[in-house]
Amino acid sequence: MPPYMLQTLVENAFKHGLEKQPGEKHLQIGLEREGNWVILFVADNGPGSENANFGVLGVGLINVKRRLELIYDLHSELSINREAGRTILTVKWPYTPEGKV
Repeated sequence: MPPYMLQTLVENAFKHGLEKQPGEKHLQIGLEREGNWVILFVADNGPGSENANFGVLGVGLINVKRRLELIYDLHSELSINREAGRTILTVKWPYTPEGKV
């Protein structure tokens, strides 16, 4: 996993979601390999607008995206969506055995 990526995503979930959530706060982290890809997601139940413009990334997420572009020659993705009362940030990058790029 690229350095500081998970930390940035979790901080983002707290800053933009969970800090504003009254009552119970839920954070879910998942990591899996699908064929030649690694997929990481961070989901939170913080408040969010179903109509929010998730195409606009803040500085932290832009830095994650740039880091992926610098590390991997192949396509990588970063997406953020809102569904079922949760904000879900998903990152996908090429699987490289033993972390070799």
